[in-house]
Amino acid sequence: MSLCTAAADSLTYAMKAQRALADSGIGCDIVKLDPSHAKRGCEYGISFDCARADEVRRALAGAGIRVKRYLKGGGEMI
Repeated sequence: MSLCTAAADSLTYAMKAQRALADSGIGCDIVKLDPSHAKRGCEYGISFDCARADEVRRALAGAGIRVKRYLKGGGEMI
């Protein structure tokens, strides 16, 4: 399983995203992003199975949760 990350604006948004994904039956974890990938200070995100990326995008958009960017494993944008 390769992991992707949805970068959120804050820990609060990451927690909201985690709840939205759980409600959709998608497993995920809250992660602190590597500072080299963060545009400003510390950032948090949601780590999930890349195979479910389309489902994650739909679930988060449906819940009205903003995602700054989606990252794949090593940090490249997806």
